[in-house]
Amino acid sequence: ISFPADATATVNGHIQKGDYVDIIANMSGQNLGAEETITKTILQSVEVMDIGKSETDSAVHNIPLLLTLEQAEVVKHAYELGEVTYALNPGNSRTARTAGVTNKNFVERFGYHVVSKKS
Repeated sequence: ISFPADATATVNGHIQKGDYVDIIANMSGQNLGAEETITKTILQSVEVMDIGKSETDSAVHNIPLLLTLEQAEVVKHAYELGEVTYALNPGNSRTARTAGVTNKNFVERFGYHVVSKKS
């Protein structure tokens, strides 16, 4: 299945046919029925079948991926909820378990001091 993509979402267009990618979704809290936006790796070690580029300017327009039907549903739904980005997989076979990142745990983790907006 092929998904819309551009150079920004494909490591500045450096992802190539045969590469393996991890798929990261940045989803609005409103779309999730939550208060905060969340960024989460949703799939790992997905093979890139090809890169769809424009014949006129070589710009990336889509990314065909080798996915199971269930994985395709997950990625399609992530596109409906927010932004999807592809990260080159370093080639290790271990699956990383991530908790994802929300505004609150980002602020806590990096020690930001947040000043509340005045009404």
